[in-house]
Amino acid sequence: MKTTLYLIGPFIMIALGLYGFSNASVTFLLFYGWMFSVSLLLKGHLRKGKRRIQLSIVTGVTSGLVFFLTIVLVVLTFQAKILDVEGVRTLLGEWRFSGVGLVLVLIFINPILEEVYWRGIMHDYFRVKLNDRGAAFLTAGFYTLYHFLSVIPLFEWPMNALAAIPVFLAGLFWSFLRLKTGSLAGPIFSHALADTGILCIYWIYIV
Repeated sequence: MKTTLYLIGPFIMIALGLYGFSNASVTFLLFYGWMFSVSLLLKGHLRKGKRRIQLSIVTGVTSGLVFFLTIVLVVLTFQAKILDVEGVRTLLGEWRFSGVGLVLVLIFINPILEEVYWRGIMHDYFRVKLNDRGAAFLTAGFYTLYHFLSVIPLFEWPMNALAAIPVFLAGLFWSFLRLKTGSLAGPIFSHALADTGILCIYWIYIV
């Protein structure tokens, strides 16, 4: 029960915040509060070892730029097919998502807490039971799960369902980058640039 809660806790927090309170700020408090608290509780499970930090950062920044450009170019090219601008504005209005503060949280705080939680704490917690490959797939799956509540509703069908695939693959990539380098720095930089790509679309079409 406890281990299951670690995996679905973030999903529950986002569901409560977005669909219970309909408030992005409350969602952030619940979601990041959960990740921060559990990470502190389980920090002893975080693996220690040799870290190739320079390789991690270079790979993270390079991959992040690829993710950034891919996100922006795909949406700019196929915007009419994958993004209902008025629908997104309405949904974000219902969630009360606005303001530079929330945007900065998504760029600077979200990548750190999500990567520490999923690619760090949760991966190392479950690798004891499953091995590294199994833990990578498990954490990528549950990382993808709560995006069905937040990011994916912003896209048109069937692109919203297909959008789950790159989210899952990104989760796997960040897991294996951490495994290869022993550092979370690369996944954090890569994740931050990917999030920046998503927020560029927000600035271009929604604001």
